[in-house]
Amino acid sequence: MAKIVLKDVYKKFGNFEVLRGVNLEVNQNEVFAIIGLSGCGKSVLLKHLLGLVSADSGAVFVDGEDISSFEGKDINRVRRKFGMVFQGAALFDSLNVYENVSFGLRRVQTDMSEASIKQKVMDVLNMVGLSGSENKSPSELSGGMRKRVGLARAIAMDPEILLYDEPTTGLDPVLSRVIDELIVKVNSTLKITTIVVTHDMTSVLNVADRVVMLHDGVIIEGGTPSDLQNTENKYLKEFFTSSVFTKNYKE
Repeated sequence: MAKIVLKDVYKKFGNFEVLRGVNLEVNQNEVFAIIGLSGCGKSVLLKHLLGLVSADSGAVFVDGEDISSFEGKDINRVRRKFGMVFQGAALFDSLNVYENVSFGLRRVQTDMSEASIKQKVMDVLNMVGLSGSENKSPSELSGGMRKRVGLARAIAMDPEILLYDEPTTGLDPVLSRVIDELIVKVNSTLKITTIVVTHDMTSVLNVADRVVMLHDGVIIEGGTPSDLQNTENKYLKEFFTSSVFTKNYKE
């Protein structure tokens, strides 16, 4: 069953066409990767899913609802289905780890007791391997730890769909592998739908069930990671041949 569907989505800013008829389907509970060069429209595509940008034409479906014209309470209801893990973690430097992870719970789940909030924070920190770090400030954390706190904050809200924006950028290969393993673990444990936007092809091979390449505003090819490794498409070949991959990727 498709969790997200884009049908012939076009988006132009000024005279520049960012998306030129994008069609894709993301299935329930899969890890779906979107790759492409910088400026190809990946971030704009994610903004359409969140209702932050409206398509000039075409439709965006989430759980069968066309959200293209949603506003106010309707779009806020849809946004609550999503969790977002930002490239730079986007932590509040003035708050400690506990306060960062509980931030959304206090703003959205206003009927939660303090005991319930504490239990939720402890549970998600344990899931991402950061038990005992709740009193640390972001300045005391490594890059990999910051990303894991960002992930904990996102899953604390019990999202149905989790979006990752370049989750391994800036990390060494060992820490990148840790984040890859967490992406797969969280997807499997929580039974959620995961979309990963990345140019890290090693990460794609490690985590993705399916992957598409966005180029010049359109999807030029899609399939399993194995399918794309065997492609004859010159743009995809450049992506694969310019990276060093691990052999132990997800089949």
